Amino acid sequence: MTFTNVLAVIAILGGISIIWRRIKVHGIIVGTVYGLLALIPWGICCVIFGALVGGYFQAADKFNDGPEKRKEQWRQEQIATTGDDPCANTFAMERQRRERQELIDSGQIDNGDMLTNQLNNDPYAALDHDLEMAQNSPSLDYVESAGTE
Repeated sequence: MTFTNVLAVIAILGGISIIWRRIKVHGIIVGTVYGLLALIPWGICCVIFGALVGGYFQAADKFNDGPEKRKEQWRQEQIATTGDDPCANTFAMERQRRERQELIDSGQIDNGDMLTNQLNNDPYAALDHDLEMAQNSPSLDYVESAGTE
């Protein structure tokens, strides 16, 4: 059960209990109106709580290298099965991008030259495959730091 599902169950059960208590005290019509008015602060509290806890989990996931490990495991399985690295082209393009960025940062070329060079040299035929490999491949930093390349 995900955090969003748990938060939704808590919010729904809390809302039902708020409305139910108001109906028991004030009657069906007035209790429903008072209950719905009382749900506004309850909903605001649930949204704030969800944002805080969701932000915490998102930050924790950002520093967790579990997804990178799964991608690296997939990559190693592909290498073992086919004998070919499916991410080699993605890594080569990333290294090339980093080299170009270093040239730009050092002032040897400017952004316009780099953009013109990219538009003239990049083929469009393999974009779908490149996108799929970019999504399935672990980051180059992770691979280089793990030394599995």
